[in-house]
Amino acid sequence: SQEARAYSLMAFLALLSFYYLVRMTMSDKRIYAAAYVVSSVCLVYSHYYGIFVLIGQSIWFFTMLLFKRRAGALRLSKWLFLQVVVALLFLPCSYLLIRNTAAIQKGFWISEPGFRDIVGYFRLYAGTYFLLWLSLFFIFLSIAGPRLAKRVKIPERFFGGGDYNPEGPLISYGWRIYLLLSWIIAVVFVPLVISHISSPILIYRYTIASAPAFYILTARGISGLRVNVAIVLIVALIAGLSFPGLKRYYVEAEKYDWREAMKYIQEEAVPGDFVVTYPSFEVEPAAYYMKRGDVKVAKYSDDIYSYKGFGDNNIWLVVSSHRGLEKNVVKIKMASRFSFVAEKEYKGLHIYQFREVNR
Repeated sequence: SQEARAYSLMAFLALLSFYYLVRMTMSDKRIYAAAYVVSSVCLVYSHYYGIFVLIGQSIWFFTMLLFKRRAGALRLSKWLFLQVVVALLFLPCSYLLIRNTAAIQKGFWISEPGFRDIVGYFRLYAGTYFLLWLSLFFIFLSIAGPRLAKRVKIPERFFGGGDYNPEGPLISYGWRIYLLLSWIIAVVFVPLVISHISSPILIYRYTIASAPAFYILTARGISGLRVNVAIVLIVALIAGLSFPGLKRYYVEAEKYDWREAMKYIQEEAVPGDFVVTYPSFEVEPAAYYMKRGDVKVAKYSDDIYSYKGFGDNNIWLVVSSHRGLEKNVVKIKMASRFSFVAEKEYKGLHIYQFREVNR
């Protein structure tokens, strides 16, 4: 629940930061600039991935500056000043970012993401694969826009929408769509590139900061339909197909079965055995449910392969299931050093029993 609050807050603050960015392109009022700074600073304090949200905004701003010479009412000097202010206000927390970045470079539990992982992220946004393809269709319509729809001869009686802008034509339709795409690119695909050239940093939970852009693009495509009945039917279909997943998520238990997993280990372990958790942060629930004082619980690290004090005792490797985590990689690595004995599976958890090879 603590993580849910942090990620939900990050998504909300990302939306708020983008909102005030748009307001600044429409008006030069100082209140919008102040609100942008406050929301952006809160964003990067809520989660480090907020930095990628700000990167997305800069990608959009400088691209527009390159092609249009200006971003509505937002001038280059003002934008640079606001970014410097946000950076200065983030300085008190910057040492934590540097420390965590250095720790990740030394090795972390996140595995290198691939194309299937990215598709999986967006499936989580949509709820099901059918809803994902449906959403992508409407995102395509929103990207195509009224002008491209005419070029590909989509009848106006089916799709239109016009170039709507209640504050005046400061930012065209295409650039507003590009703003949303920059949002997604910076939060999902920039970390993807970093994960392939450096240590992996991309986890599906982090990308929730781009979920509002995904939903807005989908909604824009749906709202472009000219037939009101079709809009109602599409919305009803999405709501109906989303309900089972929402019910399962909020009603059914999704917790990992640490109680039964540790009960099994306590029944099978002998005095002096070792329990090792992967990822390392899972040591807390393991230690909480381990009631035996003669069984040691520790985090997984590479030091385990050079440790000589296991003797005849068992090493119980407990791996939790997380998207982006390759549990078999650790299992194979452990099997190269120790003798594999047995394995058992509980909800969200895999237990592997090892012993010294010379036993």
